[in-house]
Amino acid sequence: MKEYYIYHSKDPMDMCLRLSKAPEQIDLDNYDLVAMVESESLGDTFRITNHIESNWLDNPEVRIAYKRERVRSTSVGDVVVEITDITLGEDGLGKVKTGKAYMVMGVGWEEVKV
Repeated sequence: MKEYYIYHSKDPMDMCLRLSKAPEQIDLDNYDLVAMVESESLGDTFRITNHIESNWLDNPEVRIAYKRERVRSTSVGDVVVEITDITLGEDGLGKVKTGKAYMVMGVGWEEVKV
């Protein structure tokens, strides 16, 4: 199982702008961290974070990052970070997680720099 961080765009126009081309670099300040998910792949993560048969926040693979009245499904323009490495912080106390970021496109995923 892999760990994924789910970031939803704060700009609803991202859904329209990102149908075919992702920007080379993004600023995560323009996104809300909504959840962390354990799954096998990006595709599974997308399925798990969509309201298909029930509210996706109720899925057992999901850890909610913060409470909001409503959280939408993951969609085009949103970003999923696949955690690839966990190391101890410089002080030896905290964990530092790094990974690869992918933007949800109209079809598939595109890797982006954060």
